Amino acid sequence: TGQVLPIALDALDDIQAHRRDLLDVRGAAGRIRAPWLIVHGTADTSVGPAEAERLKEWAAEATELWLVDGAGHTFGARHPWAGTTPELTLVMDRTIRFLSDTLS
Repeated sequence: TGQVLPIALDALDDIQAHRRDLLDVRGAAGRIRAPWLIVHGTADTSVGPAEAERLKEWAAEATELWLVDGAGHTFGARHPWAGTTPELTLVMDRTIRFLSDTLS
């Protein structure tokens, strides 16, 4: 996105304090027991869709993967906020539907 995202010193202190701990994404994904919706754009150049597919493989059976065809990392949204996009509207609608179905 070309954005400059500063990291505060407390975040760096936390990274330094826990640098010996490994981030186990695979293990964490496998421990999630609640229904889980993974939403990812097929045109995401920041984090490729293969990463979402890998999460799905590692996750429990109640996990749903939805790849949004042609969508990028932010589903077309920009900073500063200039309003929604067709891709983001689809994502919000699908997420609301998933939550409604899951929580009812």
